[in-house]
Amino acid sequence: MKFIPVDASGNIMGMFLSEDHISREDENTSIELSDEDWESVGPGYVYVNGSLIPPPPKTPEEIQAEKNAGKIAANTAKKAQLIAAATDRISVLQDAVDLDMATADEIAALPLWKKYRVLLSRVDANTSDDVAWTETPAK
Repeated sequence: MKFIPVDASGNIMGMFLSEDHISREDENTSIELSDEDWESVGPGYVYVNGSLIPPPPKTPEEIQAEKNAGKIAANTAKKAQLIAAATDRISVLQDAVDLDMATADEIAALPLWKKYRVLLSRVDANTSDDVAWTETPAK
């Protein structure tokens, strides 16, 4: 059997499967759902007067805000990944320099990678616009 616990306002508090009807001791009521209702219910639904009511459709502004939030999250994640990769590269190059084991190419690459990391740190990733990422130094 498929149930949803519903509070006094009709808010669905979750969903659960059970062999038996489970009575709740708090103010929530458990409502048994048909297979069809079980498949259709989702976030934002409420249960009022024996019916499942879907949430209102999202406005164009809400849809755009979700897209923008996704783009900002992607930009922020990419920035963190690029900085982490630069930090890893700088760490190895700096070790080679500190231990007098660096080749001429490694000595020349170290300040380029440091500059790259600083430039990345200045990139504003909190935007839904496309970001102009600074070019990665040659390995």
